[in-house]
Amino acid sequence: MKSILFIRKYPTCLACGRAEGLKKSFNSVFGNGQTEVIRWHKVIFFFPGYGNHIRRIPDDIVRGINSGEISDIVDFGAGGALNPALKVGDLFLSEGEVCCNGSELLTKTRPATEQIVRRMARDLGRNFHKGKILTADKIVSSRSERLKYFEELNAGVVQMEHYWFVDMLKRIVDPKAFEDLHFTHIELVADEVPKDSAFLLEGIIAFFRALVMCVFRNDYYLGRLKVRFLSDFLSDTKP
Repeated sequence: MKSILFIRKYPTCLACGRAEGLKKSFNSVFGNGQTEVIRWHKVIFFFPGYGNHIRRIPDDIVRGINSGEISDIVDFGAGGALNPALKVGDLFLSEGEVCCNGSELLTKTRPATEQIVRRMARDLGRNFHKGKILTADKIVSSRSERLKYFEELNAGVVQMEHYWFVDMLKRIVDPKAFEDLHFTHIELVADEVPKDSAFLLEGIIAFFRALVMCVFRNDYYLGRLKVRFLSDFLSDTKP
């Protein structure tokens, strides 16, 4: 394994202070990425954008992939459950990427990743799941929409960026370089499939809880998980 492109916001808990954390987070969201060295590996945090509005991928990242310097793409985000069995806080590992139009992406993964995520879930008292992850072009919130995608596309979790980013990347890098990349995609379940008898108030509470986890306290809920995963991933995974 060489360098990693981590397609999420820089976790401020890696920084020495709040001001430095905010500056580096800004670089990852609005700049060309924030580079850190973790376990003697270079990790580039680059926020891809929101929904299918994917940001321009910097030339340095494209060159790094084409030269083989970047060997892995990692995405650790938060998504909504499509599978009614999933609960808030569960960890979900991708076994395939599917778009809301039904098309799928074929990418290479590292076999050791599953055991790393299973161990994380066990240590944190979370449930571990794996399966396909859906990328949608709009927010999927209702019970009927979620169950439709779950049944028709066999996807367990929905989010809104991964497929669009990887599809763009595939179109701008060398085909052989893309084929050589290893992909890891994990989602923290931020909200559950609504119950049949759910009241409006319950839906509002669930929405704001997901908003807190994904936006307002992203570094608290996701930042620490990103750092924990990277530490284990870079320690346990061999080239």
